[in-house]
Amino acid sequence: MARKPGGAVAKGSKVSKRAGSSGSAEAQRRKDPVFMKHLAAAILDERALVDAKSARPAVADPAIATKAAAKARPGTTPKAKAAAPRKARTTGRQALAAELSSLIPELDSEGLAFLVEQARVHLYNMRVAELEDAAVEAERASTRVHPAAIADEFQIHAAGSGSSYDLVWHDKWKMFTDEEMLAMVRITSNKDPVVDVGGRLYRWLLAERGDVLADIPFSGLADPKLKKLVALLRKTFTVKGKK
Repeated sequence: MARKPGGAVAKGSKVSKRAGSSGSAEAQRRKDPVFMKHLAAAILDERALVDAKSARPAVADPAIATKAAAKARPGTTPKAKAAAPRKARTTGRQALAAELSSLIPELDSEGLAFLVEQARVHLYNMRVAELEDAAVEAERASTRVHPAAIADEFQIHAAGSGSSYDLVWHDKWKMFTDEEMLAMVRITSNKDPVVDVGGRLYRWLLAERGDVLADIPFSGLADPKLKKLVALLRKTFTVKGKK
């Protein structure tokens, strides 16, 4: 190699020329916007692929999974399935809360004030909805209880002229003249026990107004409905001069 220095020089010169040509081409490509655009897209694609691989969860060993499934008791599976929806709801709420917390540092005062106002409005609407549901349920309960209780009570309605009265029970109206109503009031106006007074009232109805017993089925002298009728007559009427 020492004997042919010219050849060595020629060879080195050739390499230097190639290197200069390569650097010139690289500089030319850098000035090319299309090339740089393609290069940037390729770098982004490669980075996305690397991120996707790093984020991919590790695959469990099939043998270990099989053993774990074999050890699981059959009775535990339904419980896990039943708890899944609740867990999913909790996880979803936690995810939303975490996302909101991450956004708060980026919001300005106006954005935070808007979120607070919206939260207050939503809470108010939730409370109103709860109160409305409670009111509807209370009304339903009242409807279930009251009609039966009211239907089993006696009512007395006086005519406009005061010459007659209507005894109402279970939508059945029985008309009494003022003399008949006065007779029942006199029977019930004494201080004897209600059981005794009810028996006397039943015997009077049996003798004077058998049609009433046909429409209002008293079971006998001790029927509880007689006590209610006696109490209503005592409450509604008083005999003048009676002590």
